[in-house]
Amino acid sequence: MPPRLKISHFLVLKNPLVSITPLCKLDRDIQDADPYLYGSCKQILEMDPEAVDQDVLILTFVHEIDELGSRKLVELCPDGKSITVNSKNRELYVDSLIQHRFVRSISEQVAHFAKLR
Repeated sequence: MPPRLKISHFLVLKNPLVSITPLCKLDRDIQDADPYLYGSCKQILEMDPEAVDQDVLILTFVHEIDELGSRKLVELCPDGKSITVNSKNRELYVDSLIQHRFVRSISEQVAHFAKLR
């Protein structure tokens, strides 16, 4: 059976009334929110470990985003551009990618919204 993307992320806010808010509890949430990201992550997790270790993916812990019409590289961890994705760290890569997409990239907006409450 292929691995499922069951990833739970929590955003800790500084507001004492809202201490922990679940963002993505089920794999269905990720699939519904971003089908392309879900499909890509699923393929990475289901790939043959030997193929991943041969650097077939040519991936590092970096995510490329489009910001106001220009491409920007975001490191998913410190020195992410020098860490190659392999069979041992691909789950961490997928988790980091989803963490960035659904938590870190919107954390400022969520924190601001929480202040308004």
